[in-house]
Amino acid sequence: MTYAHEALAERDRWLLIFDNATDPATLEPLLPATGNGHVLVTSRSSAWHGLADPIPVDLLPVDAAARLLQERSGDPDQQAAEALAEELGRLPLALEQAAAYASRQRLPLAGYLQVFRERRAELLGRGQPLAYQGTVDAAYTLAMDQLRQAEPAAVQLLQLCVLLAPDELPVGWLLDEPDVLPSPLADAARDPLLRSEVTGALYRAALLIPDVDATARLHRLVQAVTLHHLPDQDRHELVGRAVALLLAALLPEESWLPEGWPTCARLLPHAYALMEHAHQQQLVTAAYAELLSGMGDYVWARGLGLARARDLHQQAVAVHQQLYDGDHPDLAASLTGFAWDLHELGDHTQARRLHEQALAMVQRLYEGDHPQIAWILTALADDLRALGEHARARELDEQALATVRTSPSPSTAWRLTCVGWGSRRALGSLTSRP
Repeated sequence: MTYAHEALAERDRWLLIFDNATDPATLEPLLPATGNGHVLVTSRSSAWHGLADPIPVDLLPVDAAARLLQERSGDPDQQAAEALAEELGRLPLALEQAAAYASRQRLPLAGYLQVFRERRAELLGRGQPLAYQGTVDAAYTLAMDQLRQAEPAAVQLLQLCVLLAPDELPVGWLLDEPDVLPSPLADAARDPLLRSEVTGALYRAALLIPDVDATARLHRLVQAVTLHHLPDQDRHELVGRAVALLLAALLPEESWLPEGWPTCARLLPHAYALMEHAHQQQLVTAAYAELLSGMGDYVWARGLGLARARDLHQQAVAVHQQLYDGDHPDLAASLTGFAWDLHELGDHTQARRLHEQALAMVQRLYEGDHPQIAWILTALADDLRALGEHARARELDEQALATVRTSPSPSTAWRLTCVGWGSRRALGSLTSRP
């Protein structure tokens, strides 16, 4: 290196490039002390102030990204090039890799796009781009190896984040629940200094992109490759932990009430992303069932689709049935939520059957009069009215009123029954949480 420094000191108009530098401390001893040239550093880290003038490199514009794909692959298909560019996040390295692979395989861009969508993570680890000797997968692996040695808690945080939606990641909120986090991330979350070091390590490595309100963004390709490298034996545990974390950190206890809607709105994309992983892992936990119920309550209350709410509550019922062989208050609650979706969708016969099943269950669970019994009686009465059985419906309403009057907690019972009449969701939300 001394010889190189001496040679550069004797020359003019030279350019020295350090590609993929890790940090200033590593690079500084290698920089020439004298000479009339320039040094260009490429790095995933943003911590270069004081040693260099950082110039953020943004994603390519879609027209430039599409043109790169066309020129490298030899395929003039503009529409396919633009669609593939967006799918690749307009990341130059990924664009080079895709074009090189398509060219070698004599695969049109439209064909690559179709295969990429089907086998995204696998393709990211294949091929050598013509303009860059490496792959997205290789670049990711290098960054993760360095991070795993320096900040293992940051790796754990990233693995949890990739199970969620890539935008508006609630990193700050997730770290507010250290009791649900794995160690050593839990220890870091309890210490404000260590907490900032964990998130800072991810930001410096460009594995997460800081956003507003303690949130972050995750590039789709980073997400895909991280998931691809996640060991199968760890995935089930991580998904279960992420479900419990999302439930504890974000979901309001009464998600059908308007004051909880802003939080639920931010939660929903992450919950849906997590559902996909939970389904793949065949997750069966009380927290997952509760998350499904809470999502269904919110979707119903906001008018985001009765069919969608029905599907969420139906999945909650399925998980509860796997959890509990016999009678259980949470199972009765989810049956009632599912039944009300069916009632409002016009399937009154099926709604009646589920309400009768839930009523029999809570009557076996509780001795004497209980607010849950009063609520299910009113719900069942509505089913019967819709089916034309008005006399029987009136009997159940009178029975519900008598139950409220004789309840050990009449004020609670009355509140529960009134909320039930107004929202059609009181039992599922009020009783599924301790």
